[in-house]
Amino acid sequence: MGQDRQMQMIGGIQLQAEEYDLMAAAADLDEIEE
Repeated sequence: MGQDRQMQMIGGIQLQAEEYDLMAAAADLDEIEE
């Protein structure tokens, strides 16, 4: 059970990193458009 929770935590961190990458990419696009 403890191992399962650890996997969920790691998965959540990976999702946050991907979301951050998407936000950074979107910000880059916004800068290019201006």
